[in-house]
Amino acid sequence: MTHRFEEPILGEFARMRAGLRPGDQAFVLSDGSAAAPASLDGFVQTFDTAHACSRAVRVLETGILRNVHLAWLDFFDAHPDFDAYWFIEYDVRYSGPWAQLFDAFRDQPWDLLCTHLRRRSQEPHWYWWNEIHAPDGPVSPEQCLRGFLPVTRMSRRGMVCLRDAVAQGWNGFLEGLIPTLLHLRGLRIADVGGTGPFVPAGFRNRFYTSVDDPAGSLMDGGTVRYRPVMEEPRRLPGWASWVLRGRLYHPVKPPDPPGAAA
Repeated sequence: MTHRFEEPILGEFARMRAGLRPGDQAFVLSDGSAAAPASLDGFVQTFDTAHACSRAVRVLETGILRNVHLAWLDFFDAHPDFDAYWFIEYDVRYSGPWAQLFDAFRDQPWDLLCTHLRRRSQEPHWYWWNEIHAPDGPVSPEQCLRGFLPVTRMSRRGMVCLRDAVAQGWNGFLEGLIPTLLHLRGLRIADVGGTGPFVPAGFRNRFYTSVDDPAGSLMDGGTVRYRPVMEEPRRLPGWASWVLRGRLYHPVKPPDPPGAAA
């Protein structure tokens, strides 16, 4: 998913495509705010932000940034028949063949895979806990979960659950809304790595590392974090000697073009 088309982003998409197996398909999900290069002809799925947001009874702030799941649902409307859906943001890099990640979970039963799944009791001061809204009233704190979703896989069943819940009035910040909703509905959720309570056996710190704190800020430490931004590792001298192989990295952003939003 991207609104930018610089060379490092295009290169990572090409690396993702190289990790596909027969029957897999790759798309670039974009808001259409920037023109995609001709090399992506046939791969771009464009969504209209206003249309995507219109399916929710309430959106968080304005635009798609805090409401990315609504763009996912637009994509699901157009492509409802896949068994699973990987949604990967443009500022994610993987320091190995993407097939390693895709294949590790290909036959796994999870309806939601993401990073940094935590209970509210573990990160009680996370800023977004009050942005998980059910149509029939508040969700109890004991039932609330959060994840970090720059890399997310959802099953078809998970997408149907999310689509129907949004239509019923569920709303809020996707990183709390989706894990909480799916867990409450009895769907299967898991963490792709790290050290949290939802990491499957054998996957502890396997595909990424992160740092815990009561605010859930995901600042400074780990290969997957909120901030600070990392430079493109493959452009740094000696990168192969210090980059952990087979790990997700986020956020990795090219320099902003003049006047552009990150």
